[in-house]
Amino acid sequence: MAERAGRFLLYWKAYYHNLIRKFPEQTITATMLIPPTIGILLYKLDWYSKQGDKPYYRGYYAVYRPDDPLVSYWRKPEEYPAPYLLPELKYAAGVQRD
Repeated sequence: MAERAGRFLLYWKAYYHNLIRKFPEQTITATMLIPPTIGILLYKLDWYSKQGDKPYYRGYYAVYRPDDPLVSYWRKPEEYPAPYLLPELKYAAGVQRD
């Protein structure tokens, strides 16, 4: 049994050397690309597991309470359209070009 395990260990010890001899470009490329890919995958899995569940819009919109001071700087719906826009102008195509 020990002889079989020894052969098994020798095979895996020489495996990388054999790959370098038979397929040098592919082995070097795989050696350079696979470990960073696994690292990024593990990082992303860890990051997503810490984020938890959240609504789909949370990544796109910021939600503010009505009593937040920032909201007072926004325009109210009755202030649209802005006073500098012509009231009869509905679309950008209505603007005459020079």
